[in-house]
Amino acid sequence: MDPENTGTLPKYACKECGSVNVRSDFNGYDIFIAQGDKLLNIGDEHLEPLVQGLFCLECDEELPVESVDDLKIE
Repeated sequence: MDPENTGTLPKYACKECGSVNVRSDFNGYDIFIAQGDKLLNIGDEHLEPLVQGLFCLECDEELPVESVDDLKIE
């Protein structure tokens, strides 16, 4: 994705492909939609109760997260 086009994407959208569909770490099944500066939880079947990382649901690119403790999840 062109870096100039990433300015209008939500904070946790994939900078690689532009997708707003995000999942938690590889051992989990939490699925989110990136919206503004927060994540909307749309599925929560998981093996691990804690989010340890975020990944693009479309291309599996790991999304940079400063601290998983600061994630706003609704």
